[in-house]
Amino acid sequence: MASSFKSEREVYEFFSSKNILVSPDLVDFITERGIDREQCEALLENNDLSDCAVINKDMFDSVLSKPFIQVNWKDFEKALVSKEFDENPVLYSGFLRYINSIAGSEEGSERSEASSPSVDNSSNMKTASSGSVASSSSSSSSLSSSPSSSPAPSSQHYSSSFNSIDSEASDSDQNQLSLSKKIEKKASSQTNSDVSDKTADVMDDSREADLDEKRSEGSEVASETLPKSFEYEPEEELLKKNPDYNNFEVIFNYEELDKKREVGDFVSLLRKRYNFLKSLLMSRNHLSSSISIKRLFSPSSRHGNDSARIIGMIYDIRKTGKGNYMIEVEDPTGSIRVFVSSDNPALVEVCQKLVPDAVIGIEGSFSKKMLFANQIFLPGVPISSRLKRSPDDAYALFISDIHVGSNQFLKEDFEKFLAWIRGERGSKEQKRLASLVKYIFVVGDLVDGVGVYPGQDAELDVKDIHEQYDIVAEYLSRIPHEKRIFVIPGNHDAVRLAEPQPVFPKRYAKRLYQMPNVEILTNPSMVRIHKKDGFPGFDVLMYHGYSFDHYVANVDAIRQGGGYDRADLIMRFLLDMRHLAPTHTSTLFVPDNRDDYLLIKKVPDFFVTGHIHKSSVSNYNSTTLICGSCWQDRTSFQEKVGHHPEPSKVPIVNLRTRDVKLLCFGKD
Repeated sequence: MASSFKSEREVYEFFSSKNILVSPDLVDFITERGIDREQCEALLENNDLSDCAVINKDMFDSVLSKPFIQVNWKDFEKALVSKEFDENPVLYSGFLRYINSIAGSEEGSERSEASSPSVDNSSNMKTASSGSVASSSSSSSSLSSSPSSSPAPSSQHYSSSFNSIDSEASDSDQNQLSLSKKIEKKASSQTNSDVSDKTADVMDDSREADLDEKRSEGSEVASETLPKSFEYEPEEELLKKNPDYNNFEVIFNYEELDKKREVGDFVSLLRKRYNFLKSLLMSRNHLSSSISIKRLFSPSSRHGNDSARIIGMIYDIRKTGKGNYMIEVEDPTGSIRVFVSSDNPALVEVCQKLVPDAVIGIEGSFSKKMLFANQIFLPGVPISSRLKRSPDDAYALFISDIHVGSNQFLKEDFEKFLAWIRGERGSKEQKRLASLVKYIFVVGDLVDGVGVYPGQDAELDVKDIHEQYDIVAEYLSRIPHEKRIFVIPGNHDAVRLAEPQPVFPKRYAKRLYQMPNVEILTNPSMVRIHKKDGFPGFDVLMYHGYSFDHYVANVDAIRQGGGYDRADLIMRFLLDMRHLAPTHTSTLFVPDNRDDYLLIKKVPDFFVTGHIHKSSVSNYNSTTLICGSCWQDRTSFQEKVGHHPEPSKVPIVNLRTRDVKLLCFGKD
């Protein structure tokens, strides 16, 4: 009986045992067709394919029904690599036509074009880079006891400057990277295509080094030997240093749906969003008796003074010349116009926060087929001033937007941070603080990427995406290994821009995946940390913040309240809407008929973001809002649009007291 493959993993393992790298389209082809091991063995042997380093679907399909074809597969491989780098696709197509012509078939080139996915090289301009609640100025070398100036935060802030501290770190040569990987210039110039949306589905990274070697054709290739900083102690030793090393739980991590998206998926997503937010709003006393819009037009459903309560999704909102607001809302049964008078300042203030596609509750009077609003309700979060606190001393810190590869990357500042977290730099108190850090969150944009925006190539010191991630891994490997690190992607990382963003592929960040103390998660995601006996732990919601640009530009309350300088206003707005991107056009997104995965279904203890390159900390009810800083100086794009980033600042939270310190590692 033929031995069929039970999973895609078995296909990869079979070819890997032959020292052959297979493309994802071939794996799908084999599993879908039910091709078994014996057929694969026969094809490899009869056609001398066993000597190939890489096989794709075109090669395999060409010989599947035409065995014993004599072809110089080494030259075919070179043509394949050339096509992958967009150098000479004609040579590759010619090979396929030749192979198929041997068997009297003329369909080879057509099949080649259909089965080889094209690479999307469209650029995505990043439209924002800065913003914060407050900036903390540098202070003396010891931790200051006075809170930093801030217009909004309710948590206690401190500023600590590492600029004037005598370094106790090792010599500067220890701070130099010992990366052995050197990427061929020709390959690095083509990596714009590597960061397109197509790169999420890539070939298995277990044989990526072999493919790199073939591509380079003699150039120096990344060493598979990890540097000493990547050598980890056994888990029992790490647990001795940090008993909470494995004390975390992933509450939400997006799982990609492998299916073609259709119009119905958009409808399903919006319906699921509406139903969830409607259930939140109906839990309020004022809205528990809400009726559908269709029933509102039925006289039998109204009583007395024609008062009514409805819950709808905003289709359109506009401000009239007299300062009134006209809102059109809809539900699954119909739509209605809602009038808000400028004579009601409280309602006008609420209207300044409203955006299309948000779900709201409305109480008002119905007349002339219009609802005159008396109150408007947002989904919001429960009102509470009580912050959850852990029973023991432990710290969590938050960084984002490292942007390795940029010529504006602040290497010296980041190495100061690494020396401090290792206990090699700072005062006695600062070193004690570093020793108590158990959790580190890296909230997107680990690298600057390649081809993210037009002209980016001129602003890169490292122009190969693989090398950028290798450098990030080298840096993060210097963090003491008993500290747990949580990482999510951002809009500059090598993953699709559309949200929810899956984890970045292993082929780019292989060394990050090899680090046992690093948890690579999706954007967004939620983890629970520091759970104890009798203590439920803290829920941390991580979202990079790509939608922030839209709301700074389009929400009056945010734009007039400080814009990019008030990250707390943006984050409060999203919590009020209970959605990370409530407006359809605020971010690219992938519709999923299972659910709307940008909904904030569970109110977090910490809501952590980045993207705008200014650190911000505040409390909103029972949630601490933290926006990370950055490790990149002001770019030419930021200068053109008037952004003023404040880099090299690290918010660090005492989980027992919920006090926040803002550590400064920059020059000013």
